[in-house]
Amino acid sequence: VYDYVALSAVSFNSTSVTLEAWSKPDGTQRDWAGILLARDNADRAGGLFFRPNNELGYFWNGSYWQLSTGLRVPSNQWSYVALVVEASRATLYLNGSTYVNVASHPLQVLARPWEVGRGIFDPPQPLVQG
Repeated sequence: VYDYVALSAVSFNSTSVTLEAWSKPDGTQRDWAGILLARDNADRAGGLFFRPNNELGYFWNGSYWQLSTGLRVPSNQWSYVALVVEASRATLYLNGSTYVNVASHPLQVLARPWEVGRGIFDPPQPLVQG
């Protein structure tokens, strides 16, 4: 089933945030399918998503979606995924493995509804299957 869930907007205005989720993808996901994302008023997303071949990726303040993290979310099993954003770095977690991007992560105001399972680009919206 391809579908997503929209959660209430939880506005925050910070350079430090932790996002966590459990993911159990059914097979290989469509590129750019979102795990947990929110957008700001300029339509820049922040959150976790699937890159090609179930590689875990993140998006922050209109940047970093293109980075190859080497973290592949296994199909058909539960995995813990997390994103910790700080002003000078972001750390992705997948079942205890990490990827660190040491770079500026400026303030982002995410004021729109959080979406679970929806893609990062609009349109089209690749949805997570699982």
